[in-house]
Amino acid sequence: MSETALFNVMYSYRSMRRLKPDPIPLSLIYETFLRVLDGSIYPAVQKVLLACRALGLGASLTTITTLFEAEMHNILGLPDFLTTYALIPIGYPQGRFGPVRHRPVEEVTWLNRYGTAFPKPESADDAQDLASLPADGA
Repeated sequence: MSETALFNVMYSYRSMRRLKPDPIPLSLIYETFLRVLDGSIYPAVQKVLLACRALGLGASLTTITTLFEAEMHNILGLPDFLTTYALIPIGYPQGRFGPVRHRPVEEVTWLNRYGTAFPKPESADDAQDLASLPADGA
């Protein structure tokens, strides 16, 4: 399937789902859709974010700048053969920036469907038993 054909399928699905024309110009959707296909950059971005946190730096992933590619090229002085996928503002935070509090995993995860609690394994054997459950949770 060509890139154009794949794009037409994706665009048709979006329009059918909304039951109205897409107000975003086709050229912008096409460029953004193709850029999303190169999502393998995001594991590296995650590592940068984790490293910043470990060093006491504040950082945030921003992808809205991909909609302003020409402006980003001008601001950053990028050559034409490069494209942007993410922008990560990094800096020293002001105010409180301490340890992150996380809710227990069993409060924020579900087993196979929403509302089915994901039990916390008591031992390595229990974890192995959970991993072997069929996809329908039976």
